[in-house]
Amino acid sequence: MRKGKGKGKRKRPAAATVPLPKQRRKQYTDEDLRESLEFQRRTGCSGRVAAAHTGIPYTTYSRYANGQLEIGARSGPPTALSDAAEKVNMNYTHPTVEPSSVTIC
Repeated sequence: MRKGKGKGKRKRPAAATVPLPKQRRKQYTDEDLRESLEFQRRTGCSGRVAAAHTGIPYTTYSRYANGQLEIGARSGPPTALSDAAEKVNMNYTHPTVEPSSVTIC
């Protein structure tokens, strides 16, 4: 037994905090997804191969293939305004200015 070194376990130094990486956005289009689904139907290959064929993550691909998600559908809660009301609101908040009507002094 060692004397004079204290009792109990040694404490570890505090770990350095590492910033989390930014989330990646999707790197594929709806057309890539359609092509991947059609590729699987046409060739009979596995979903993993079809997803890798177009660079879509397999988990994402399987959600579309199993019908959990629809191609081109908006995610998140439904919008509060209809498309027509949104258009009116955009015209009100961001009116378009004709270039010929602007005078520069």
